[in-house]
Amino acid sequence: MGGGGGLGANALPQITGTVTLLGHNTTVRRDPDASDGFRIAEIDGPHGRLTVDSVTATGGGYLEYAGTYLPTDGATLILRHSTVTNSTANQGGAFEQGGGIANYGSSTLTKTVVQHNSALNGGGIWQAPSPSVLNLVNSQIVDSAPSNCRPVGSVPGCTS
Repeated sequence: MGGGGGLGANALPQITGTVTLLGHNTTVRRDPDASDGFRIAEIDGPHGRLTVDSVTATGGGYLEYAGTYLPTDGATLILRHSTVTNSTANQGGAFEQGGGIANYGSSTLTKTVVQHNSALNGGGIWQAPSPSVLNLVNSQIVDSAPSNCRPVGSVPGCTS
Protein backbone atom coordinates (compact mmCIF):
# COMPACT_ATOMS: atom_id res chain seq x y z
CA MET A 1 0.00 0.00 0.00
CA GLY A 2 1.28 3.44 -0.94
CA GLY A 3 0.52 5.67 1.98
CA GLY A 4 -1.83 7.59 4.13
CA GLY A 5 -3.56 10.79 3.40
CA GLY A 6 -5.50 13.19 5.51
CA LEU A 7 -8.61 11.06 5.08
CA GLY A 8 -7.37 7.48 5.29
CA ALA A 9 -5.05 5.02 3.59
CA ASN A 10 -4.37 5.07 -0.15
CA ALA A 11 -2.82 2.63 -2.61
CA LEU A 12 -0.74 5.46 -4.09
CA PRO A 13 1.13 8.08 -2.09
CA GLN A 14 -0.96 11.20 -1.52
CA ILE A 15 -0.79 13.16 -4.78
CA THR A 16 0.34 16.77 -4.30
CA GLY A 17 1.82 17.45 -7.76
CA THR A 18 1.02 16.29 -11.30
CA VAL A 19 0.67 12.53 -11.90
CA THR A 20 -0.58 10.65 -14.98
CA LEU A 21 -1.64 7.01 -15.06
CA LEU A 22 -1.75 5.85 -18.66
CA GLY A 23 -2.97 2.35 -19.28
CA HIS A 24 -4.07 0.13 -22.11
CA ASN A 25 -6.46 -2.53 -20.86
CA THR A 26 -4.96 -1.92 -17.41
CA THR A 27 -6.66 -2.71 -14.10
CA VAL A 28 -5.73 -1.36 -10.68
CA ARG A 29 -7.41 -3.59 -8.10
CA ARG A 30 -7.56 -3.81 -4.34
CA ASP A 31 -7.15 -7.47 -3.37
CA PRO A 32 -10.56 -8.63 -2.12
CA ASP A 33 -8.76 -10.52 0.68
CA ALA A 34 -6.93 -7.41 1.92
CA SER A 35 -7.66 -6.85 5.59
CA ASP A 36 -7.16 -3.07 5.53
CA GLY A 37 -9.38 -0.62 3.74
CA PHE A 38 -7.84 1.86 1.32
CA ARG A 39 -8.79 3.91 -1.70
CA ILE A 40 -6.76 4.05 -4.89
CA ALA A 41 -5.78 7.74 -4.69
CA GLU A 42 -6.24 10.89 -2.63
CA ILE A 43 -5.37 14.00 -4.63
CA ASP A 44 -4.50 16.90 -2.34
CA GLY A 45 -5.21 20.46 -3.46
CA PRO A 46 -4.71 22.98 -4.52
CA HIS A 47 -1.76 21.72 -6.64
CA GLY A 48 -2.51 17.99 -6.83
CA ARG A 49 -3.54 16.83 -10.29
CA LEU A 50 -4.22 13.22 -11.29
CA THR A 51 -4.96 12.24 -14.89
CA VAL A 52 -6.08 8.66 -15.47
CA ASP A 53 -6.42 7.38 -19.03
CA SER A 54 -7.66 3.90 -20.04
CA VAL A 55 -7.50 2.38 -16.55
CA THR A 56 -10.09 0.33 -14.67
CA ALA A 57 -9.94 0.90 -10.90
CA THR A 58 -11.83 -1.64 -8.86
CA GLY A 59 -12.40 -2.84 -5.32
CA GLY A 60 -11.18 0.19 -3.41
CA GLY A 61 -12.55 1.57 -0.22
CA TYR A 62 -13.90 0.41 3.06
CA LEU A 63 -13.23 3.95 4.34
CA GLU A 64 -15.52 6.86 5.10
CA TYR A 65 -14.64 8.99 2.06
CA ALA A 66 -14.31 7.71 -1.50
CA GLY A 67 -13.68 4.14 -2.41
CA THR A 68 -11.51 4.94 -5.40
CA TYR A 69 -10.66 8.61 -6.01
CA LEU A 70 -10.74 11.55 -3.59
CA PRO A 71 -9.77 14.99 -4.92
CA THR A 72 -9.63 17.40 -1.94
CA ASP A 73 -9.21 21.12 -1.36
CA GLY A 74 -9.48 22.12 -5.02
CA ALA A 75 -7.34 19.31 -6.45
CA THR A 76 -7.93 18.15 -10.03
CA LEU A 77 -9.02 14.69 -11.19
CA ILE A 78 -9.28 13.88 -14.90
CA LEU A 79 -10.59 10.47 -15.95
CA ARG A 80 -10.58 9.50 -19.64
CA HIS A 81 -11.74 6.23 -21.17
CA SER A 82 -11.69 4.68 -17.69
CA THR A 83 -13.91 2.70 -15.33
CA VAL A 84 -14.47 3.05 -11.58
CA THR A 85 -16.20 -0.07 -10.26
CA ASN A 86 -16.95 -2.23 -7.22
CA SER A 87 -15.72 0.26 -4.63
CA THR A 88 -17.32 1.35 -1.40
CA ALA A 89 -17.29 3.95 1.34
CA ASN A 90 -18.71 2.10 4.32
CA GLN A 91 -16.51 2.32 7.38
CA GLY A 92 -19.42 3.57 9.44
CA GLY A 93 -20.39 7.07 10.38
CA ALA A 94 -21.96 10.09 8.80
CA PHE A 95 -19.29 10.54 6.12
CA GLU A 96 -19.86 7.44 4.01
CA GLN A 97 -19.64 9.49 0.83
CA GLY A 98 -18.79 8.55 -2.72
CA GLY A 99 -18.38 4.82 -3.14
CA GLY A 100 -16.53 5.49 -6.39
CA ILE A 101 -15.58 9.16 -6.18
CA ALA A 102 -15.98 11.82 -3.49
CA ASN A 103 -15.30 15.08 -5.30
CA TYR A 104 -14.09 18.00 -3.20
CA GLY A 105 -12.13 19.44 -6.12
CA SER A 106 -12.43 19.89 -9.85
CA SER A 107 -13.14 16.68 -11.73
CA THR A 108 -13.80 15.91 -15.39
CA LEU A 109 -14.89 12.46 -16.55
CA THR A 110 -14.67 11.86 -20.32
CA LYS A 111 -15.91 8.60 -21.82
CA THR A 112 -15.75 7.06 -18.35
CA VAL A 113 -18.08 4.65 -16.56
CA VAL A 114 -18.70 4.72 -12.81
CA GLN A 115 -20.67 1.59 -11.88
CA HIS A 116 -21.45 -0.94 -9.16
CA ASN A 117 -20.18 1.21 -6.27
CA SER A 118 -21.81 1.80 -2.89
CA ALA A 119 -21.94 4.34 -0.07
CA LEU A 120 -24.54 5.77 2.27
CA ASN A 121 -24.44 9.03 0.24
CA GLY A 122 -23.64 8.88 -3.46
CA GLY A 123 -22.91 5.28 -4.24
CA GLY A 124 -21.24 6.31 -7.50
CA ILE A 125 -20.27 9.94 -6.83
CA TRP A 126 -20.56 12.36 -3.93
CA GLN A 127 -20.33 15.96 -5.13
CA ALA A 128 -19.30 18.49 -2.50
CA PRO A 129 -20.80 22.00 -2.64
CA SER A 130 -19.31 24.84 -4.66
CA PRO A 131 -16.54 25.65 -5.42
CA SER A 132 -16.16 21.94 -6.22
CA VAL A 133 -17.09 21.15 -9.83
CA LEU A 134 -17.68 17.90 -11.67
CA ASN A 135 -18.16 17.68 -15.43
CA LEU A 136 -19.38 14.60 -17.29
CA VAL A 137 -18.51 14.30 -20.98
CA ASN A 138 -20.03 11.24 -22.65
CA SER A 139 -19.78 9.40 -19.33
CA GLN A 140 -22.15 7.20 -17.33
CA ILE A 141 -22.80 6.81 -13.61
CA VAL A 142 -24.97 3.68 -13.26
CA ASP A 143 -25.98 0.76 -11.07
CA SER A 144 -24.59 2.13 -7.80
CA ALA A 145 -26.30 1.76 -4.43
CA PRO A 146 -28.32 3.26 -2.97
CA SER A 147 -27.90 6.07 -5.52
CA ASN A 148 -25.71 7.00 -8.45
CA CYS A 149 -25.00 10.61 -7.41
CA ARG A 150 -25.68 12.73 -4.34
CA PRO A 151 -26.79 15.31 -3.43
CA VAL A 152 -29.65 15.08 -5.95
CA GLY A 153 -29.02 17.38 -8.90
CA SER A 154 -25.40 18.11 -7.95
CA VAL A 155 -23.91 16.28 -10.95
CA PRO A 156 -25.46 17.50 -14.22
CA GLY A 157 -26.25 14.53 -16.44
CA CYS A 158 -26.37 12.01 -13.60
CA THR A 159 -29.66 10.33 -12.84
CA SER A 160 -29.97 9.42 -9.23
